[in-house]
Amino acid sequence: MCHGMTKTGASWQGANMKHPSMPGIMTFNGTVTFSASGLSIKGCAVGQSMCDAENWTKAH
Repeated sequence: MCHGMTKTGASWQGANMKHPSMPGIMTFNGTVTFSASGLSIKGCAVGQSMCDAENWTKAH
């Protein structure tokens, strides 16, 4: 899902993010940011006009 991303400061960024329920030819610009409580993942298509994000909480 986040193949080919590069580390930029406290996050990872890349232009080849794939969503598991979308066709394989569709890729998105994405950012993954880690924190002590979990991670945040954001993907955008068509520049920055169509974006979606999720926050994943670390299980204890």
